[in-house]
Amino acid sequence: MPYPAKIGLDVILDEAAALIEEQGLDALSMRVLAARLEVRASSLYRYFSDREQLESALGDRAAEELRMAMDLAIEGKNPADAFAAAAEAYRAFAKAKPGAYAVLHRNPAATEPRKRLWLTVLGLVGRLTGDADDTSAAVATWSYLHGFCTLEASGLFGASGPKEGFRRGVATFANGLRASRKDH
Repeated sequence: MPYPAKIGLDVILDEAAALIEEQGLDALSMRVLAARLEVRASSLYRYFSDREQLESALGDRAAEELRMAMDLAIEGKNPADAFAAAAEAYRAFAKAKPGAYAVLHRNPAATEPRKRLWLTVLGLVGRLTGDADDTSAAVATWSYLHGFCTLEASGLFGASGPKEGFRRGVATFANGLRASRKDH
């Protein structure tokens, strides 16, 4: 009679995600993860050949979570409100899941979950600019969001915090994108 597997892919990813949220991405290792799962490290290599492959899977999971949060936030909204809501969802994800946010940007391979996240950002921007493939505007938008979230997480805004700076930046971006519409 075969013994049931003690771990599986979802269990490994769940525990790895918990580890990076608790201790940061640098704490992730196959040995530490195996100890948390109460298995030998060699058991993990059936699923991931190395830490880089594990990080990539965690990054894909984070991309999908972020995309779903943004999609949920924009549902039924006009382009400007959708843009602002998606930006807030992005920031909320970065604040609530700093480990997942970090691993998302650690290994930016062009996987399907990451492509879907990119297409969400591209679609948001395209609704404002009138250009469904406005890559330059999408890169600028993502750069603003990532830069703001990184600065906020680092504490560089000081004790007073960012206050309304994020919303003002998002509104400024949205206004600029609308002003750049190709059809007016």
